[in-house]
Amino acid sequence: MKFTHKDLTIDRTHPDLVILCRFTGTKPDDLRGTSSSVPGGSISGNYLKDHSVRTWTNMDIEKLKQQIRDANRLTEEYEFEYVGVSDYEVEWDNDRIWPADFRFVSRKKKA
Repeated sequence: MKFTHKDLTIDRTHPDLVILCRFTGTKPDDLRGTSSSVPGGSISGNYLKDHSVRTWTNMDIEKLKQQIRDANRLTEEYEFEYVGVSDYEVEWDNDRIWPADFRFVSRKKKA
């Protein structure tokens, strides 16, 4: 069964997302929707699970930001903006795990 989520800001089959995933080493099937609080409201975005990371270092984050910038040079319809990261996490009783991920916003490019 294919995962769908009403809050996705870009479809997982969109060619621009495929470009982002190619640059970041992630998979479109690992796309999820998210909402974050910001001053004055909230912002809808997405996150991609990154199974290659356990704990994000400053160097990892800078590399990720560069990968997003590089992907944006090739995308046609969307531009991606880095929002944040979360480390790999295991629930206290080992019942569930959450892979590391990075959050981003997808915005239509200006014509």
